[in-house]
Amino acid sequence: MASREQTKRRARERALEFWRTTSQNEWLCNRCNDSIPRDEGYLCSPQITGVHSLDTGGSLDLSGCPDLICDACFESDAEASPFEGAIRPPLQDALGQHDAGALKSKRPTSITVICVLGFIGAAFSIPLIFSDVARQLGSWYPPFLGLMSALGLACMIGLWKMKKWAAYTYTGMVALNQIVLLATGLWNIFAILLPAIVIFFALRNVSRMT
Repeated sequence: MASREQTKRRARERALEFWRTTSQNEWLCNRCNDSIPRDEGYLCSPQITGVHSLDTGGSLDLSGCPDLICDACFESDAEASPFEGAIRPPLQDALGQHDAGALKSKRPTSITVICVLGFIGAAFSIPLIFSDVARQLGSWYPPFLGLMSALGLACMIGLWKMKKWAAYTYTGMVALNQIVLLATGLWNIFAILLPAIVIFFALRNVSRMT
């Protein structure tokens, strides 16, 4: 019986064989949907097998279709074993271009949490736009705050739909807002802390967006 280290080494060898069949520079883990860089990951026996119906109609036979999984998923699955069949495209290619795009843009939990908090924050920002506090900062500030709130909400909707433009637009919006806060003497560490977390997860997942 092969040791865990031998199993891991064999699964990596099989993954390298797979990478030689494709020009892609990254793949999505079939277990957690995280990005796997080229020449990384482990080619393992699939968790999903048999014939499955597609939302777009028809069916798909996943028999003999391996799973390419990341290091974390391999380590967490004691039953993971190297795929020993003929090299076939993993799940993303088997689904075809249309469905692979849907799989690529599947929203990770971190983005979902960020968007939900963003929607709540947008709702709470509305009263602040019309508050005396906002007017005391200058006649320009309530319109500016309204614009930033509307743009932030649009970005949250875009991130919810896994759109690249939302990640880049939000990053630019935060940069502009930091400049304004510094210029008015209102900047503090909390002004960048939460936006920085949003930017980190948004840009981390931008390769999975459309």
